[in-house]
Amino acid sequence: MLKLQITVPAGEAGAGSVAAGWEFDGKRWTAPSGWFEPFPHEALEHQMVARQDGRGAFLVVRERAAGFTHQPDDFPAPRAGTGPLVLPPDRYRDRRAEAESWPLGFTVIDLTETGNHNGAGARGGVEVTCGAVSAAPLQLAAAGGVLHGSWDLLDLSAFWSADRLNLDDVTRFVVMRALYSSQTLLRDVLTLTERATARFDGTGLAITYPPPAEHALPRELRPGADPVEVWERMLVEVTGRWAAATSGGVAVELSGGMDSAAVAVALAELRGPGGSWSIRTGVLRLPGEPGEQQMSRRADMIDVLELGADVVVPIAEHAPFRPGGARRSGVPFTPRDGNTAEGSLVMQQQLVEAGATTVFTGAAGDDLMGFRPEERQRLGQPRTLRPMPGWLGPAGRDAVERLDQDPAPAPVLMYSILAGLEPRWPQTMRQGLWPVSPLATPDLLRFTEQLPLKWRRRKLLLRTYLARRGMAEATVWPVLRENFAPVMETAMRRWGVPLLTELVRGGTILGDLGVIDPAAVLDACQDARAGGPVEGLSRPLMMETALRSVIGS
Repeated sequence: MLKLQITVPAGEAGAGSVAAGWEFDGKRWTAPSGWFEPFPHEALEHQMVARQDGRGAFLVVRERAAGFTHQPDDFPAPRAGTGPLVLPPDRYRDRRAEAESWPLGFTVIDLTETGNHNGAGARGGVEVTCGAVSAAPLQLAAAGGVLHGSWDLLDLSAFWSADRLNLDDVTRFVVMRALYSSQTLLRDVLTLTERATARFDGTGLAITYPPPAEHALPRELRPGADPVEVWERMLVEVTGRWAAATSGGVAVELSGGMDSAAVAVALAELRGPGGSWSIRTGVLRLPGEPGEQQMSRRADMIDVLELGADVVVPIAEHAPFRPGGARRSGVPFTPRDGNTAEGSLVMQQQLVEAGATTVFTGAAGDDLMGFRPEERQRLGQPRTLRPMPGWLGPAGRDAVERLDQDPAPAPVLMYSILAGLEPRWPQTMRQGLWPVSPLATPDLLRFTEQLPLKWRRRKLLLRTYLARRGMAEATVWPVLRENFAPVMETAMRRWGVPLLTELVRGGTILGDLGVIDPAAVLDACQDARAGGPVEGLSRPLMMETALRSVIGS
């Protein structure tokens, strides 16, 4: 008996809701307990389509797009206990092809039959595919003839145990070497990376990667060309593809940086005069003078764009590893939830309480405006890899040889964009918010790839764009740097290093697995207490506390 079970993001139905529970009995695919439980989020639309001859069906889940409508009888709203849309083979093939041409993020789950279609000898199979645009990737695992999947690794609790950890990926995290691939922290769980296909036949699960994507090189501008004008037109058009941009409860993570401000401008433009007040904003406020500057700049942005209610969360009050925070109270989370997990959790919850259902972010802006290796070399700013820490244990040192092994081929977006977004999606979705990052789209990446260095340096393109919208020079060209590094360092020195010392002395999962050398970590903690570096120690602490929150100590 072949089975498929996919869970859905948090929302009205709650995390871990079963969305599809289909079974193949050797003759046909059926759903004994009701064919479909609707996905709970307004940012998504979904449909189950079956062939009239019974030789296949597919479930498509995709981000709701503006300007793409269907007749009521052509794309019915699914309801629990109702059947799929049944189409003759030719129309079925057309609908299946349309599914993969969707302009936003999508996932398609194909239920197939192979072998003798009279019943005897027939076998069921599952194929899962996805697109290139930024939408949460599925995490997939097969066990006992069942294919399990979720957008959140935490939902796959049956696969979390110390003896099932992927030590190569664990080591990548603790030494800060990201690799975009189908590998995850768990040996039995694979990520469906962009444009990839997962195949499951009841026994094994395999991921097939797509061919490498092609990318553009910088070009010279034509005389009189205005890249800012082109950028403005493209950004508004791209952002407007999401139906949520002009309807529903929308918020934007307005950090004060150029990236999120640009997205806020596009949203305000789409909402039109008098409509931008409905766009809520949220921020993790920095402490001290950088925080004062941050809030002054944001006030200018909010005033110019006439944005709505603002949610302000002081990050220092929700710093990582602070007593009473998520990482200290046993709330399950993954290590990739990041340095600001506690503060982000509070901000997202407050946005939901204020009525937001979709949150737009400026994620990927640094990558769009980033320099290529040859440009960095020419500017005397080459990137160098971090040295391996001296506190790795035998398993960690062994894994170092494989840290760059088996990457996914070049994606349509950049590796760094996808690696940065992947942990954001489930963290946000657990709160019932659907995250959207308009800058993480192929159109905008292709445009910025071709820009001369001048327009990407210090994000001149974005700063000019915001200045033209009437924002003050102090907003567009701030004096002080605004980032979370000082908060992180203070948190590590005050709470992180003492906590790591305590955990290591009592015995750790990472130490038992040989990823870290406990004695060497204790030496590094002692050095940190004497004023030595602390940044590298945050990673093993994040990993250890995350593992304990899910599988115990």
